Amino acid sequence: MLKEKLRIIKIDPEYIEYLRKFDSKVQFNKAESNKQNKPFVGVLFSINDRKYYVPISSANKKTKLNKMYKKYCKSGREPIDIIFITDKNKKLLSALNLNNMIPVAGNSIINYDITKDKDAGLLIKEYKYCMKSKGKIRRRAIKIYNMINLHTNKNLEKRCCNFKLLEEKCKEYEELLLVKK
Repeated sequence: MLKEKLRIIKIDPEYIEYLRKFDSKVQFNKAESNKQNKPFVGVLFSINDRKYYVPISSANKKTKLNKMYKKYCKSGREPIDIIFITDKNKKLLSALNLNNMIPVAGNSIINYDITKDKDAGLLIKEYKYCMKSKGKIRRRAIKIYNMINLHTNKNLEKRCCNFKLLEEKCKEYEELLLVKK
């Protein structure tokens, strides 16, 4: 695994739609209510020479994520495929969905200045948390990646993207774009 700087990015919505044709567990890149592209942000690192992206899911009181966090607070057992992002008071801000991490085609990365985003305050908190927890994020991501590819946890497989298939489709996508040029 190459050690890359963790960063928050956006991903080209066309690339996300391309991957969704092959794996329905790839998270949507559009806000369902108004059909506009939402900020699809995540943390970037490398596994097997493929850059991987981990989507960040926002939390609010009505989401399944919030219920999961409350369960975690009571039990002390964090799900292996979710990393909860909290503020200094342990209030849930969002979560990293390691089960939905995807390989990212280099030409589909959209760099942007998070300080200019409408949710800049939240994104900055998320970024700081990720930087503080980057070792944990990388270790868990690689562990999940290996568990799925070695088929050692069937329950986890039901929730995770098919990493090997998506790696193949990522390569095909890059090749398709080269042909179009």
